[in-house]
Amino acid sequence: DPRLIDVALLDMHHGWPNLGHDCLVHAIQNAVCDMQPVLARAGLSVRVLSYDVRRGHVIPEAPGGRHAIYVGTGGPGHLDPRRNDGADPGSQGIAEDPAWEAPLFRLFDAILAHHTASLMAVCHTFGVMCRWLGIADAVLRGPEKGGKSAGIVESVLTAEALSHPWFSRFAAELPSAPHFRVLDNRLYDLVPRGPLPAGVVAIAHEALGHGGPAGDALTMIDVG
Repeated sequence: DPRLIDVALLDMHHGWPNLGHDCLVHAIQNAVCDMQPVLARAGLSVRVLSYDVRRGHVIPEAPGGRHAIYVGTGGPGHLDPRRNDGADPGSQGIAEDPAWEAPLFRLFDAILAHHTASLMAVCHTFGVMCRWLGIADAVLRGPEKGGKSAGIVESVLTAEALSHPWFSRFAAELPSAPHFRVLDNRLYDLVPRGPLPAGVVAIAHEALGHGGPAGDALTMIDVG
């Protein structure tokens, strides 16, 4: 239907009960409510279609047809599906078939190549994106990092973020820039393998404690 904007939600939870998927749907709904007058004048509506990627191996079509906006959720287990054997503590009881990864990486390639499509990758999807790009390794947080990062923590915007066309505006609204608070729930750090390649910009790193310096773990990137 040309009057519908279909947002593809990549569900990475492998069937786990979760609030993250629901929160993303509501975030999209809130954005749509804010834009309702503009959408109404254009005769457009928005709906979210959820795709069970990891458990159901359901991958949305590439941009150019139904979808131009993709949003990826968080999820349990290791960021490499081959490491999820259901027994290793880092797999969180998940045993999965990695067959979804190759078609998902092809979708990421198609989104990156498309001139108007976009993907917002949250948590697990962010880590999978880092693996697709080959820029960072998933490192289990050990006791020296306090183990799992959970609750309200801080990230630190990079110098590149402070001059970024969008994140510079975000930074201007922060009471304690470049630090900002995030809701975190992760077992793994994404540690860069070296300098980031062209087209990939580090936007934020973890903060080592409240108001502390930036750590080595990437928490946000911009790819284009």
